[in-house]
Amino acid sequence: MEAFLPIELEVMTLRTATTMRLPLNESQRHRLLQLNELDELQLKAYQSIEVAQAQQKKAFDKKVKKKEFKEGDPVMMFDAHIIAELIKNCYPSGLDLS
Repeated sequence: MEAFLPIELEVMTLRTATTMRLPLNESQRHRLLQLNELDELQLKAYQSIEVAQAQQKKAFDKKVKKKEFKEGDPVMMFDAHIIAELIKNCYPSGLDLS
């Protein structure tokens, strides 16, 4: 009967065996190759996410108009504390989002 170990324990034991240069049987070598393939797939996924995010940022930045303000120009400032006070005054019992 073969016992199945959780992957976290299996990875630690395989890494320990390889660092201590212990002999691995064929199934352990195969499992180590599978884990390495999983690591490569995860790395590729991270890289593709970074590429997609960079493309999205580039597309978004093309649409953003840069504005330069000079001293004395009228601007609208955002203050979260003022907004929170307005909501409390308008809805004293709180907001019901159900």
